[in-house]
Amino acid sequence: MAVVLGLGAKRMQRFAIYFEAPPEPGTRPVQIVRMSMRALFHHGVKYWPFAASLNDLRDIMKTLQARGQKPDLFVVNTFGSMKLLPSLDFLMGETPVFFFRRTLFWLKDGGGEADAGSTHFSTILKQMTPRLTTVWRYGGANAEDVAIDCARRIALFLADGKFRNLEHSGHTDFDLGNERQAWRKMLGTAD
Repeated sequence: MAVVLGLGAKRMQRFAIYFEAPPEPGTRPVQIVRMSMRALFHHGVKYWPFAASLNDLRDIMKTLQARGQKPDLFVVNTFGSMKLLPSLDFLMGETPVFFFRRTLFWLKDGGGEADAGSTHFSTILKQMTPRLTTVWRYGGANAEDVAIDCARRIALFLADGKFRNLEHSGHTDFDLGNERQAWRKMLGTAD
């Protein structure tokens, strides 16, 4: 079921459409899109059409088209959505996209990283429509931090429209420790 908040008659400022497929049976979901939406809501961003299926997304796009509106960004969790990416590509057109990519870690002879289906994702990504794209990796252990950083970056992008706000994770380019703690406190998840 599509959730559309803030799609009234007035034209919104910039806004994103969020897509996260329901978890498959037997998987342990980390619903990072929903986590980032929650952080955005607490940050004052309340315009967030959400789709959990291609039909939801088609309905949202039809509603927007009837109102002469287009999203400025798509936020997509690739976990559980890999088979849907070609169809999502068509619906997203040339709109910039922010992908969450779940990364699995494993140890073998001193350590390593295995990305479930990474060959498939990179192949699909190369076949998609050229557009501004960023890919943020997450796992079960860092999902909350990534969601908080992402929400902050999306809020910056929605405020000024500069894609560079989305290009680098806060985990690598500056310390957000105090800000993360403040967000956790606001969200009720502080240590």
